Amino acid sequence: MKRHAFVTGATGFLGRNLIEELVREDWDITALCLPTDKTEWLNRLGATIAIGNITDRESLVGAMPDSPDAVFHVAGNTNMWSAHDAQQYQDNVVGTGHMLDVALQKGAKRFVYTSSISSYGYQPGVRLDESTPSNVMTCGHYNYGKTKYQAEQLVKAAVQRGLSTVILNPVNILGPYDVNNWTKQLIRPVFEGKMRIVPPGKGMWCYVKDAVAAHIAAVDHGAAGENYLLGGDEASFEEVINEIQRQLSKPLSTRVTPKAVLWLAMMVSDLKSKVDGKEPALTAQRYKRAVGHISCSSEKAIRDLGFKITPLRVTLQASIRWLTDEHLLVEKSPANEEPRRGSEEVQVNEPALGAHTHTDAKLGVEYVEVNDEPNHIERFKNDWVRVYMATIAPGAKTLYHRHRENTLYVAIEGGIHHNDVPGAQKQRSIGLPRSLRFATKLAWLLRRLVFGTVDLPTSTMVMQYHRDFPLIHRICASSKNGHPMELMGIEVFRHPGRRNDTPIDTSGFALEYTDPEFTAYRVRLDADSATGRHRIPVPGMLVMTTGSGRLSIGNDFASSSELGAGGVTWLGEASNIDLTNVGNDGLDALLVTMN
Repeated sequence: MKRHAFVTGATGFLGRNLIEELVREDWDITALCLPTDKTEWLNRLGATIAIGNITDRESLVGAMPDSPDAVFHVAGNTNMWSAHDAQQYQDNVVGTGHMLDVALQKGAKRFVYTSSISSYGYQPGVRLDESTPSNVMTCGHYNYGKTKYQAEQLVKAAVQRGLSTVILNPVNILGPYDVNNWTKQLIRPVFEGKMRIVPPGKGMWCYVKDAVAAHIAAVDHGAAGENYLLGGDEASFEEVINEIQRQLSKPLSTRVTPKAVLWLAMMVSDLKSKVDGKEPALTAQRYKRAVGHISCSSEKAIRDLGFKITPLRVTLQASIRWLTDEHLLVEKSPANEEPRRGSEEVQVNEPALGAHTHTDAKLGVEYVEVNDEPNHIERFKNDWVRVYMATIAPGAKTLYHRHRENTLYVAIEGGIHHNDVPGAQKQRSIGLPRSLRFATKLAWLLRRLVFGTVDLPTSTMVMQYHRDFPLIHRICASSKNGHPMELMGIEVFRHPGRRNDTPIDTSGFALEYTDPEFTAYRVRLDADSATGRHRIPVPGMLVMTTGSGRLSIGNDFASSSELGAGGVTWLGEASNIDLTNVGNDGLDALLVTMN
């Protein structure tokens, strides 16, 4: 006669794998589901679907059959944000208590509880075994582990009430049907080229099929009231990420994110959460997992349950194969296009590649030169510089394009963007203006680490040295931007240094940046004010970043022109200039002189 199993968490990652294996082993299944769960696949397997909730005891009485051979209590709340602690207690502790009560009432022959290695607390560097005392109640905020530990105490106490129970404590689980856990945290970010953080921690990685086999074996072979640690292949986050990158043919990450940087990212995420009320990208509980070294011995499970440990490489192969077969490693495409497996994200307003396309086989991308990129419009060019304006609409992106000249970038209209740099291209450190505050630099770093984006303020200038380190990249503007981004690029050509003994009159100008080829000064004027006459004895240019100004040039200032934001004027070999703010707001400009 067929054995009968009652399974909670049936539509989850582990639960689905468990039910499929139970069906293969000819069990009858009753699956507890929420009203909102997708259950079509359970119908195809012939499972009985019972609607209920573990926090509603009466619904469990109606859902659980009499005398089940096994109750697999897999459902759990894995939340890592303190704002949801109360609900997590209800789900993991109160819900488990209801399950135990009803299992006793229904005469269940064996109760298998899926706990977690987290119930042993936070003990980095300690190789845990079942006899290791838990420190979860004293190791700081770790609510998931605490609720699992509290539930375990109820499961063990139920043995004295006449229920035969077994507790399984798996480590990190990988495999098919995982769409929200490690797929979301590791596999998809690698696939999309957005893996900005490589945590310094280390852990154990269990193949879901191995965990399932241990659950089924626990029905007949687990010792009543005891724990079984289900370990796995031991590897650092760097090793796991590198293996995913190898299998997806992506460049390998070579830098591990320092623990201190992750701590700062956690603090910034927490502060942002307090402001916007949204879950932090990096919570305290996730931080502990990211920087700790969590490992355990699986000897007891191997001995009693026949537990096996699949190599990480094979586990990841199975995960990626399933995601690929299910078309889940696919970027979103426009509504009128079919999804393209393995393709880059395409926006409706993404420009098309033209006749001047090149291919970089090492990076695996097609690109154009920057002067052929359709978003980059040339303003003027001479022997000293080439000036262009790149305009990128909210949610749009440029083509991959190559820069080969040292370039001064000026944000005429700033915004949030992602700098998509394929591969591991060598780059010289960027040059930042002197007026940029340390707090802003730190915010840039943390935002890039946490979100993979930069929020570039209007009027900011950044220098990048592409002549010795050519760069292929594309700019992806955030859909949250209220206006198109406008980035002026000033390519500074190689030129011999000029000796000019006439000093530049820079009174009232603030030095922003200098290198052997050019110097940039910041000019700020209040309404109805002017710089007065300044002698500029070398070639140069004036760039208006905000406001409206009238620029007068020449010995008698006979020539004048009005400039708005994004306006630029070449000053020639030697000029007298006077800039007047003709607007009602402040004016901001850059004077760039050739050295």
